Amino acid sequence: MPAQGRWHAHLGSLDSQACVCYDNPRLLQAALAAPVWKESRMPKQSNRGFTLIELLVVIAIIAILAAILFPVFARARENARKSNCQSNCKQLGMALMQYIQDYDETLPILGWLPGDGVVWPNGKWDACHPWHMRIYPYVKNTGVFNCPSATYKWQGEVSQMIKYGANSTLIAVTPPCTLASIQRPADTVAIADSDGEASYGIQQTPYLGSGSSKPRYLGVRHSDGANFVFMDGHVKWVKVQVDPVTKLPVHPGPQQGVYWRADGTS
Repeated sequence: MPAQGRWHAHLGSLDSQACVCYDNPRLLQAALAAPVWKESRMPKQSNRGFTLIELLVVIAIIAILAAILFPVFARARENARKSNCQSNCKQLGMALMQYIQDYDETLPILGWLPGDGVVWPNGKWDACHPWHMRIYPYVKNTGVFNCPSATYKWQGEVSQMIKYGANSTLIAVTPPCTLASIQRPADTVAIADSDGEASYGIQQTPYLGSGSSKPRYLGVRHSDGANFVFMDGHVKWVKVQVDPVTKLPVHPGPQQGVYWRADGTS
């Protein structure tokens, strides 16, 4: 055996029977002082992604949810617009009632004939003085004359296309109709959602125009119906049928509690 001898060191549990021999005691001390690295116990990360079938299933679920929820959201938006429209109608009804009281319970003339001219909200004078300009001083806001669901928006210019029409069966008569002559004020139409090139007026049946007159009829914009202002000032939504042939609205009548004439016969 050499003079320095042979050093033996037993290194624990790495191998129960293994021994390391060093001829140099410094090397042995360095080995004993070095840290023992153990195998990491952290779980291995998986690189597995989604399969094509899993992706298709997720896309199908999203499509089904969208098909269910989108109509619900659309109805909610339309209900909000219908409520805003009813608010406009209520204000127009109140303005109409104020006008009637100020003019000895006489209704305004529908009026698109030259007569007592008026300065319109855009600052221009025009010889025509229709019903909506007669009640405008009681509102002083062009936005009230705009249905939220209508594409056309009146900005105060000379126009026949406001989307709230007065009942021309009642208001267009000469001499002007009086409130006392209306037999069923709570059921008789004063103003309603309207459409057409001359939508400032509507009547008992859709009018397609003749000569210089232009089409006018009910505007079916709110959940298959329209908002109505009646001659007592109250507002109500009424369901409106559409003719499958002409694609025009079938104006409601007595069977739906809606009347268009002052004598209450229709």
